[in-house]
Amino acid sequence: MIGMGYGEFDFIGAMDAAHKGMLAMADISLISIVVGGLAALMTHMGGIQWLLDKITKHARGTRGGKFAIAFLILLLDVITTNNTVSIMIAGPIARDLSETYGISRSYTASILDVFSCVGQGLIPYGGQLLMAGAIARFQPRQSCRIVGTASY
Repeated sequence: MIGMGYGEFDFIGAMDAAHKGMLAMADISLISIVVGGLAALMTHMGGIQWLLDKITKHARGTRGGKFAIAFLILLLDVITTNNTVSIMIAGPIARDLSETYGISRSYTASILDVFSCVGQGLIPYGGQLLMAGAIARFQPRQSCRIVGTASY
């Protein structure tokens, strides 16, 4: 509505922008459905419990629980290369860890958010780093030519 009000695009342009947004959401929705199914399969086959046992092996107290949650989300983010997907998988596990170690849910959510972003910044094949590289790619400067003279 704002774009149409300022004359940036017409009704068809607005519908095209909405369509592109829906297509982008369809991609992440499909990925989320597939990964959610894989997470359920991992839970059913005992993989999540194995991962939980390995991560919490040395965790003692609240601080150990926080480190366990941070390591879990970092590991899953490196594996999946997607923040949303890694948080979807780690969320139920992190909730159990937060209850076990007495960590508030809001603090647990903060750990998941922060360390999933840290993981994206550390891996060279992550979407954010690839996007930053594409934006910062080398573009040679064009020389300026003086077309006419100006009088002041």
